Amino acid sequence: MRVPPPVPAFARSPVGSVPAAALVVLAASAGGFSVLEAIFSALPADVPAAVALVQHRAAAQTHMLATRLARVTALHVVDARAGDVLTAGTVYIAPPGRDVTVTPARMLALTAGPNVRRDRSAADSLLISAASVFGGRLAAVVLAGRDGDLADGVRAVHAAGGVVITEDPAGAHVPSKSAPAADPRGVEQVLVADAVADALVRWLAELDSVG
Repeated sequence: MRVPPPVPAFARSPVGSVPAAALVVLAASAGGFSVLEAIFSALPADVPAAVALVQHRAAAQTHMLATRLARVTALHVVDARAGDVLTAGTVYIAPPGRDVTVTPARMLALTAGPNVRRDRSAADSLLISAASVFGGRLAAVVLAGRDGDLADGVRAVHAAGGVVITEDPAGAHVPSKSAPAADPRGVEQVLVADAVADALVRWLAELDSVG
């Protein structure tokens, strides 16, 4: 009897997944996988939030990041596709060269539209759309090294009542070219990478406590 091939780490979420009660958007520069590993390895599998990850990378690396993350996290890791329903405990990785947004139905939409400040798949457009849908149940995590495509998105998250966390440049693995999120109207916390997961878990617990 022919044995079916193993399901790849970036396969679809299982049927019956719980809809995400909150969303975490993580914006990272190219490289610096050790920072992502520190964050994702510390997040428990039962987090009530979905996680969307946007990272600068080449098209040839489409599935590589999902495979690597799946080895270090208890969360379910998938490459984002149009129509994905955001579910708790799932990481959605934005594909290179695509803009990812959140629809009012809490689904993902992918477009090959114009660059946002020269960066396709920019976290800016994702943050703006997510803020309009999740409001105060949205957290934006900005890792050092981003190059200026986040100012509008950070303001949108803050205006909607969400939380913004930025990586402390002093402890960053990738030097920061600029600090678009360092606007005092938008930043709530500046943390070293190892403390980001704990901050997210505490924030989610606070959300649950207020309903």
